[in-house]
Amino acid sequence: TGERLVDAGASISADPSDPITVTAEAVPGRYYQFGVGNEQVSDSGLKGFRLRFDADGTGSQEDDIRDDQGSVVTFDSANTPHYFFRWTVDAEDNAVRVERRFGQTDGYQCQAAANDCRLFDQREIFPLAVEGDRYYWIERRRVAPAGEFVTAETPTTYLSRFYDFEPLATATAKRAAAKRSSLGSAASATRQ
Repeated sequence: TGERLVDAGASISADPSDPITVTAEAVPGRYYQFGVGNEQVSDSGLKGFRLRFDADGTGSQEDDIRDDQGSVVTFDSANTPHYFFRWTVDAEDNAVRVERRFGQTDGYQCQAAANDCRLFDQREIFPLAVEGDRYYWIERRRVAPAGEFVTAETPTTYLSRFYDFEPLATATAKRAAAKRSSLGSAASATRQ
């Protein structure tokens, strides 16, 4: 008797002989964490937390709520500046690198090469499998405490995630072609 703690996680099965190849052309779109919908509120009008990857290598975290009048309000880098990120494809590691930075001169949209542009959040996304528009990946992440920046001592977490994909209006045709050529038959995924 007494307090009992339980930890649960996802199990992802991927075929290493049929890897998913990441290309910059295939990335743009919205990726909804654990599918479209708000995990905490039962409201079909809310789409929930997502990552938006724009074709120019920038993007934003996005989330939505209902305001006091019942209207849906979306939070993104336009009204929440620290949601802004830059992304690149690391072909050597077959990963998408997402970085959020801050600099005294250019704020959250600073360039990594600027002297005062410091990293405070980094995700490295390693795709494992895809089923339709659902992507399964391992996310290696380092996040500094509020007001601090990532250092060699910043803890690293490894999380298995799935995200449902939604194309951006301008990325639909490019992504469909890139998906056909780079993802091929892709690995299968199972949830347990």
